[in-house]
Amino acid sequence: MVRLIVLVVCCFAACNSLKTANSENDHVSPNNSQPAAINCGDPTSYDVTVVDGPIRAVNIVAGDKRLRTIDVPAKSEVPGFSLSWARKTKEGFDLSVEYGSTFYYGKRFIFACKNNDLVLTGIAVETFDRNNPSKWTKKQVSIKPTVPVGRFKITDYLKEEETR
Repeated sequence: MVRLIVLVVCCFAACNSLKTANSENDHVSPNNSQPAAINCGDPTSYDVTVVDGPIRAVNIVAGDKRLRTIDVPAKSEVPGFSLSWARKTKEGFDLSVEYGSTFYYGKRFIFACKNNDLVLTGIAVETFDRNNPSKWTKKQVSIKPTVPVGRFKITDYLKEEETR
């Protein structure tokens, strides 16, 4: 019995160390360090990319340097979750997601480049009841104060009562 307990503890410790090592090597979040400035005067100085893999993310990059990272939740974390797209705009970039089971939610997160950073300024929300799709609603939600992309977490804005 003691050997079994030791084996289970060792396996758990090994899995955790592998998970930590992989997440640190494959997906370094810049939230723990001073973020690099984004040149708002030159929109061509940065790009927005979607990272597909075991850990999905949206990266803001300049050349081969990752400036910011937005973690994308797994479908197991949010029922029916899907990252539709992320793309640059004249003002910054937009990020579009869909999720839900009975109630469908489509949200487009709107980021603008201000003061050498990208900040969340608004959310375009579309929702409907899949059992009664004629009740389709759309609305725009302004975010005040704005949220820097380095502190933005998609899951913080998936609570229906906050943006419905």
